[in-house]
Amino acid sequence: MSKRVIFTCVVLFIFGLQGSYETLNAFLLGKLYFNVGALFLPVSILLFLGIRWSRALATAVFTIGYLFLLAVAFFSRTWRVFSPAELPVSNPDSFMILIVMIMGSVLALLHWMLFSPAFEDHLGLSDEKPGEPT
Repeated sequence: MSKRVIFTCVVLFIFGLQGSYETLNAFLLGKLYFNVGALFLPVSILLFLGIRWSRALATAVFTIGYLFLLAVAFFSRTWRVFSPAELPVSNPDSFMILIVMIMGSVLALLHWMLFSPAFEDHLGLSDEKPGEPT
């Protein structure tokens, strides 16, 4: 297993743990809240185990994450009205767009890494047959 596979799976696992912790913590406090990052916990485990269809499931979870970030970008002004906390910046809308761009870039990098040759080998999807000369 390559370092790229291990790094990607560990980062997705950490995202999943953080999202699951936030969701569980809010539930225990009596609030209805779901962090989309919690979906990365089972996906990272399946990717780490090398199950063939786990990459398709990961792509679906990444798509949900992209759609959520787009919603945050488009409705940041509306959500800021309902948020009890005030952001300590001069232009909160630009700040939200910057945060969305950073999070989207991290998601896109991790999603891109799923289609690297290292993941092809790990998931058993490479075109080369074992024992064939390269």
